[in-house]
Amino acid sequence: HSAIKLWDAKTGELKRSLGEEAKTHISAVAFSPDGKYAAYAAHPLPDDGKPPPPTEVRVVDAGTWALKSTISVEGNVPALAFSPN
Repeated sequence: HSAIKLWDAKTGELKRSLGEEAKTHISAVAFSPDGKYAAYAAHPLPDDGKPPPPTEVRVVDAGTWALKSTISVEGNVPALAFSPN
């Protein structure tokens, strides 16, 4: 299971949690320079010896975690970054 949790660095308070995903590995997270969006790479784990589905890079609203876009990619996504513009 994987989950993304955001904590307040000063107080240690949990601010937001993106729901747990079964049989998924989250390998990378990035925030847009303006803080409005976040992106994360979700790798489905193999099931019953079948090849895993493609990795998804998901772009969400950083305030609400509402899904804005999904991009399917082949292979591992070890890091993500937003362009400054």
